Amino acid sequence: MVDVKLQWQDALGEQRELEVLDKAFVGRTCAGVDPSRAIVLNDPNVSRDHLVIARTAYGTTLRDMSRNGTWVNGVRVTQGSERPLDDGDVIRVGQVELTVTIRSPEAEASTDEDDPDQTMTSWTTVSPVYQHVTNLVADLRGFTSLSETLGSEQMYAVMNSVFKVFSDLVMTHRGTIKDYAGDAIYAFWEHGLMPNAEKAQLACTAALAQLAALPQIASELAESIPEASQLRVGWGVTTGMVTVSQYGSRAADLAVLGDSTNLAFRISGLANKDLAAPIVVDEPTKMLVASAYQLASLGEHAIKGKRQPVPLFGITP
Repeated sequence: MVDVKLQWQDALGEQRELEVLDKAFVGRTCAGVDPSRAIVLNDPNVSRDHLVIARTAYGTTLRDMSRNGTWVNGVRVTQGSERPLDDGDVIRVGQVELTVTIRSPEAEASTDEDDPDQTMTSWTTVSPVYQHVTNLVADLRGFTSLSETLGSEQMYAVMNSVFKVFSDLVMTHRGTIKDYAGDAIYAFWEHGLMPNAEKAQLACTAALAQLAALPQIASELAESIPEASQLRVGWGVTTGMVTVSQYGSRAADLAVLGDSTNLAFRISGLANKDLAAPIVVDEPTKMLVASAYQLASLGEHAIKGKRQPVPLFGITP
């Protein structure tokens, strides 16, 4: 018989463990759930009924039911979706990490030599979710020139420093890192079916925080890499309907498909370059954040792949 357990540290730093017999519930209250089947976390970033882990005939699965997000192995689970869990997976809920342990006598008795396909994972598809998101793309300026000047080890140091700080700021502002695409980092904030001003504002706040952090990153890098003192980044922030899905040989793989995502990459390439503003947003984002930030019109611009010119706006830091 397979044993499934969740292990974590409580608020006092003590190691805790819960065996999943059929279902286990995680949340801030888990109202009406037997205490032996619930993990209650006193954390404002945890929803009242955050997620449920269930054992089925096909394995162990996690279903996200939260408004605040669930991460498995550092990748956000699509809101409202279900994904399989494997032994050793780490689930982050608020500030707490739950480690999944799945053991069976058969699995422990076998070895990779006995079963060469043991480590293979089958193709997994999770039903897509159609919803509004706010996209944030931060694009490093002069990447090609830097690459020609610096060695690969120095370029790695530059990108690692920028991406680490920027990623931490996205996570702090409750966003999801989707990709590190060459010289750019792409993150998104899920709204649900209706536009959500709070989520768009979180994305813009994250961009502003990244902009504010850049001088310190450049200063520290310049001590050993003088060329890094001139680091510049352009940010593109857009909002629109997309399809969010998990697919591939790993259930943690994400796909975010939509016109607004493509637009975020396009305008990040204009920001702090062809356009004077370092952070450029589209009109749907501007409508959601206008009450929280000062925005200046940058006029309408022809964007590759768009039939009509697109109104763009700059956020004043």
